[in-house]
Amino acid sequence: MAKLLLIEDDREISEQLQKWLQKELHTVDSVFTGSDGLYRLTHYSYDLAIVDWNLPGVEGVEICNRIRVLHPQLPLLMLTSRSDIGDKITGLDSGALDYLVKPTPLPELSARIRSLLRRKQPNVPPLVVNDIRIDEVSRQLFIGASEVKLPPIEFDMLLFFTKHYGAAIKRNAIIKELWSDSDADANANFRVQIGRLRNKLLDSGSCMRIQFDAAKGYELVELTDSLDAHSILQFDED
Repeated sequence: MAKLLLIEDDREISEQLQKWLQKELHTVDSVFTGSDGLYRLTHYSYDLAIVDWNLPGVEGVEICNRIRVLHPQLPLLMLTSRSDIGDKITGLDSGALDYLVKPTPLPELSARIRSLLRRKQPNVPPLVVNDIRIDEVSRQLFIGASEVKLPPIEFDMLLFFTKHYGAAIKRNAIIKELWSDSDADANANFRVQIGRLRNKLLDSGSCMRIQFDAAKGYELVELTDSLDAHSILQFDED
């Protein structure tokens, strides 16, 4: 499970790839121009990007060149119809770690993605906050001694709160980080997911809760006598 950016201007191909990758339990943001893709890779965090070559605005090779300088650890997979050996060399030299020619069998695409993700940040230590331990590389969550399985968006949300432990975060900042700009239902989805994540923390026996303060926002906190376990499961905002 990973957070992927798909930069593909053919909307039919983009939709097909997005459905397949979501079926593989990845979180996928899709953009249709090179300019939008470069913007998202510059301002947002992803585990891997799939980049077409012929894109409006900024071509895929230029995206790879720029991102390789800004984020040298980010795996870039070029997926294009250009099959000439010279193009493959150019694509790989630009910074892509892998190069696939369309049409590519979807299971092969998944295998290439898994291979690239295994190579990314092999020695990153787990994030630990009290009884919560998160391995970003394997995307595993442990609460106490037990592994807890979460859907990708809930995992990303808890990871976000864990990385910002000790700070309260406004709803809009969380949505901007975890949801695509094109998701018209982001606010409604946030309300659903925050409720589910709170319930799962409660059910897991964790000592951690997600507390809401109207002036400050949402914060991962340790359960205390003054913080009732059930009082924060309701919706907090209109």
